Amino acid sequence: MIAPLQNKSQLLNTIGKEESIKRFIRNFNNFPRRIQERLILENDDKVFTAKDVLQICKALKVPMVLDIHHHNCKNEGEDIGDLLDSAEVKHFHSGIYP
Repeated sequence: MIAPLQNKSQLLNTIGKEESIKRFIRNFNNFPRRIQERLILENDDKVFTAKDVLQICKALKVPMVLDIHHHNCKNEGEDIGDLLDSAEVKHFHSGIYP
């Protein structure tokens, strides 16, 4: 059996970080379930830290790609080990990759 296609998405920042997060969550909840089940979020190197994205992933119950290069470029002092312990990130250790 072939695993369903999953898409990786980075959040965009056009209206401020906090408002962008709220808008993303609001819009995500309006997506059809078949789309919600295929989205995977990733931290970026400019605005949204791994901690930001992890909080969104927990709220929406979606998996996360932890981009270590992006984390090294943009973080707020979070320990990478703490982020790797999250269930949302561990999802990818199970053999399901984007």
